[in-house]
Formats: sequence, C-alpha cells, structure tokens
Amino acid sequence: MNKIIRCLSIFVYSTLVLSGEGVAREFDLQHDNKTILIDDFEHASNSYKLTNKNIKTTQVIKNKNKALELSFSTKHKFSGITLKPNKLWDLSVLGNSALFFDVSNVSDFPVMLSVNITGKDKQVQRRTIGLTTNEHATLYFELNSQTLNVDTGLRDTPGSFKTAARKMILRGAKLNVDFSQVESIAIYTETQINPTAVTVDNLRFETIPDAKPDFLTNIVDKFGQSTQVNYPLKVSSEQQLRAIANKELNDLSKVTPRADRSKFGGWKQGPKLKATGFFRTEKVNGKWALVDPEGYLFFPQVLPTREWLTQQHLQV
Repeated sequence: MNKIIRCLSIFVYSTLVLSGEGVAREFDLQHDNKTILIDDFEHASNSYKLTNKNIKTTQVIKNKNKALELSFSTKHKFSGITLKPNKLWDLSVLGNSALFFDVSNVSDFPVMLSVNITGKDKQVQRRTIGLTTNEHATLYFELNSQTLNVDTGLRDTPGSFKTAARKMILRGAKLNVDFSQVESIAIYTETQINPTAVTVDNLRFETIPDAKPDFLTNIVDKFGQSTQVNYPLKVSSEQQLRAIANKELNDLSKVTPRADRSKFGGWKQGPKLKATGFFRTEKVNGKWALVDPEGYLFFPQVLPTREWLTQQHLQV
C-alpha cells in the first residue's frame, strides 16, 4: 500500500436592554500591577463608552454574576459593540500583555467571533475564534510580547506560555502594531445566517508570562496534528490512518457522478467547448467562464487562493 500522508489542522449570562445605533454606557477603570480591569459588568462606571451597531445588548445574570449578552443581527454584515476609553488604556505598565475575557455561546448555532483592537498608532489588528454551541471559554488576544512578531513562517505564532485560556487566531495581515496604548476594542460577528448570541464578562488586560524557550518545538506530531489538543478524530497510529484511508477510498468507489456532470464536475448540458485536458478560462457569449478539461463549463463553489504566510514578501 502506498504511503498515505494526511494532515489534520486545528484551528484549535434583572435585564437591561440596550439596542440601536450609538447607544453608549460608561464604566470605571481599575488596575493593579498585573491587571487592568475594563469591565466585569457588576457596577456602572464612567471610564469608557460602549457603542452598539446592528446588535441588541442585554445585561444578564449568569452563574450569579452579571454579564453582557450580545445578540447578533442576521440582516447586517457587521453586528457588534465597540468599547472606546475616555483616556487611552495604557498597557506600558503591564509589559508583555494580552486582552482576556470570558465568553459563552448561548445560542443554538456555532459562532465565529471577531475582535479588532486599535493601537496607539491607529493600526488595527484582527483576531477571531470559533465557538461551538453552549461552549464557555476564556479567550485571550495577545498584544505585547517578545514572540508576537517573530517570523516563524507560520500564519500565526503558537501559544508561547501555559494557560487554560484559548488564544484568538490571527486574521488578515500580521501587523507590527504599537499596543503600548489601546484606543478601542470591537467585538463582533460578520454575516450571520442563523440567530446567534454570546455573553461576555470580565474584560481585562493582563500581564502574560515570558515565552517558554521551546514553545516552537514539538508543536505537531508526525501526522501533522497539533500536540497541544486532543479531539475525537485525532489519529494515533499508522494503522488507524491506513484504516481511515481505506474506508474513505471504499466510500469514494461507491460514488457515481451525476448524469448531467462530466467527470470533472463540468456542466454537460451547457455549451461544449474545445477539450484541452486542462482547466482554463474562456469568454462564452461575451462573459468569462471557467472550463473543465473536457470543455464543459465549470462552476466551483470556491476559488483557490494563496496567501503569504511570512512577514516578508518576495520582491519580483
């Protein structure tokens, strides 16, 4: 049997209703030498303004503590809140630091939650994370550390210190943002098809430990899986991998193509163009179309893309 390589990727709660555009609340700021508390939603205060956009926010009681529930819109691309301090949050006193907050998915559907943080230089870094139904987690958004901008060749730097919190994953370009001061925080979703809601609590900036010297070693096993996370489909042996591959091949052997499709998925009932043996583009009735190797029009669900994973781009 040919050697089979399979890579698995881990991308490893009284009610006060506040809704509509431009609604603001104000809170106090507390801090010690390791934590700057933004809000625990227990007491009203006046250090920042909270603004809603296309979202309903509700103060609720969860586990005997107050929290802020965010009910996201299904009618708008952006639905979320923005927190903007009356005076910039000064993180220089923390050293290595990250934004931490507790979150629970209280809806019947998974949520892809995004956070944008604007730094002193007005640059914005975005991170996201997926939350399954009823999942509760503490999340962190790394801001200042000696490893944050290390060019590892990976899309994002792996977690560099031991914590039970989940690291939010980098989205978009990796920017060298000055987070010695923070101008704003946005917590939001984009284009929700299903009604979703989360609760957030205990928003704070915290000092984080120095990176472990070996944080970049042994991060994946020989099957390309994360060594830091266990999950039901994780492969533990070559025998298990071969069994999975054989089952997949057997399942695929029973699949027959649709009668109106070519073996490449092309539309056989549409125009028949020249068969070149390759996928290509061609104008059909004055409009660009994709054509499969047999000459049939081809409609992919997604288009392949390529991204630079390193901080330095080749100049060509």
